[in-house]
Amino acid sequence: MEDALQFLVRHGLLALFVIMLADQLALPVPMDIFILAAGGLVGAGKVGFLPTVATLAVAGMIGNVLWYYLGHRHGNRILRYLCRISIEPDSCVRRTQNLFTRYGVRALLVAKFVPGLNTVAAPLAGASGVGFARFLAYITAGLLLWIIPYLVLGMLFRHQLEAVAAWGARMGSGLIWVLAAVAAGYFAYKFARRWQLIRVLRMARVTPQEVRERRDRGEPLVVVDLRNLVAVRALPFSISGAIHMTPEEVETRHGELPRDRDIVLYCA
Repeated sequence: MEDALQFLVRHGLLALFVIMLADQLALPVPMDIFILAAGGLVGAGKVGFLPTVATLAVAGMIGNVLWYYLGHRHGNRILRYLCRISIEPDSCVRRTQNLFTRYGVRALLVAKFVPGLNTVAAPLAGASGVGFARFLAYITAGLLLWIIPYLVLGMLFRHQLEAVAAWGARMGSGLIWVLAAVAAGYFAYKFARRWQLIRVLRMARVTPQEVRERRDRGEPLVVVDLRNLVAVRALPFSISGAIHMTPEEVETRHGELPRDRDIVLYCA
């Protein structure tokens, strides 16, 4: 926090613009901390409230418009790239698509508050065919709903933030090592969970060709299409006779699945 405060004091709104743009372009920036720090500076009278909001909002819109354009042009390819570099690549696209399936373009209002969806929501809106004017209105509202409360919190708790920053400065490198250890433990846990999931899926995997051959032989397979509506619209094809339900619906609709046959699941 001390570093963020000092950096913003030295470089002002231009630095805030660049940092926000970097965050919205999916670079690893602790943007929430910088917005809180900017709120502390607003509370101290070193920068204005409206110029700070405008700087953050414009930078955020530029980054999101770029992702929207890439999603509109390249569709699921850009989504797969973004999710590949996320902490949970296997569920990244699915969670975002489920959010759009449930709430439509209104999902952009809350995407900034959902971990992992900050950047993915904009290209998904482009890939889903959301109109640009509508996208711009909702993404602007979503940015303001994220920026303004954090700025106000920074203003209200300016003295507490300064105390935390001073404590961090006294801790020095020791605090950095503690934070690094916590982060390393979190990533190790995520990696172990993902490795375990992939190991299970490898043992239970079947190729499309094998499914076709088994159906041609007359084996009573049940095929379940797990794609959500957004994925179906993007690729409107399905295996003949497949039952459609999302992963979230399996728990409530499992009674529709027979217990005396092999069940094949597939998704996007």
